[in-house]
Amino acid sequence: MVQALRSPELLAFWQEAARQEQNHFAECSVGWPRSMTLTLHATCCRDDSATLVGRALLVCDVTHEREVQVKLSRAVADRLMTLSGVAPPSEKVSRLTPQELRILRLVAGGLSNAQIAAQVHLSAATVRTHLKNLYKKLGCGSRAEAVGFAFRHHLV
Repeated sequence: MVQALRSPELLAFWQEAARQEQNHFAECSVGWPRSMTLTLHATCCRDDSATLVGRALLVCDVTHEREVQVKLSRAVADRLMTLSGVAPPSEKVSRLTPQELRILRLVAGGLSNAQIAAQVHLSAATVRTHLKNLYKKLGCGSRAEAVGFAFRHHLV
């Protein structure tokens, strides 16, 4: 990815965005890791008093699967969320695996274990196991408590 970020077209986009105090969108062609077009969004990051404190570059459609994975430290992720006006997740939420979080959202959406199993391509027994694990991690004793937790923490 670092080689893609060195693309002359991408660098020109970033330099143009840095000269102005507004958000920018563009498409950019790169040749690494293969020839592809990236969708770019340069956004301004501001503090509580609306003073510009930096910029973020969001890169979309990086892989053939149209998925992007970015690894951030917990402190950086929490700071970005705070700057965006979203409260960082509670310690309990951060302990959930992506699959447990997905299942919790489906439970909060009113789906039964059988419906969840069909949607996520797992057995009903595996869904029950994920539910038991997430109940334990969240300190919930029932499905209803887990759904309440999900709504209180804006997970759905």
